[in-house]
Amino acid sequence: MVLSTALDSYYHRYLSQLENDIKEYWISTNAVSDADIDAFYSENQNLFSLNGDADVSAIYLSYIPSDLSADNIFLGLEEGVSLEDIQTQYPYVTDWHTYSFTNETEKSDLLSHADIVSQASSMNTGDVSEPFLDGTYPCIIKVTRKEDATVIPLAEVRNRITDYLLNSRISTETELIQNRLVFTETDAFQNTSIE
Repeated sequence: MVLSTALDSYYHRYLSQLENDIKEYWISTNAVSDADIDAFYSENQNLFSLNGDADVSAIYLSYIPSDLSADNIFLGLEEGVSLEDIQTQYPYVTDWHTYSFTNETEKSDLLSHADIVSQASSMNTGDVSEPFLDGTYPCIIKVTRKEDATVIPLAEVRNRITDYLLNSRISTETELIQNRLVFTETDAFQNTSIE
């Protein structure tokens, strides 16, 4: 039992040292080229983009009527007609909210309105959506203001990409070596017989 623990400890120290040696070697040989970094940045723009700001007006519905007049409802609200008066004229309207989504918006707020954020992301200012579910509630939205998303310049994320690519390659190489070691140990064990 003590021998097994000592071997496990040695094995883990060996792999850790091996990983460090591989990393030092790849850093010294510039294993991550500018072309690799540029390609990763180009192929993964979504990882480096900041959502544009958007203001959205959402009308919640008790059901989706066949004669839904979303434009008229939004127009009334924009002209100052009270929600109560809108509900009198359109009894299927249950509530109305406005939302502002910015890069500073808390992730929890974005997640609680993920359906609205997703819908608004493909719309332009002034567009009114078709009815969809926000969680479990039918709603329609109108984008009242929207700024385009921005992409963080490559110069600002170059070091993060380099680290990511380097660590990915190190993990892959270490895993390959581990698999060879495990195979060798297993193979050696299976070929050993106790006489």
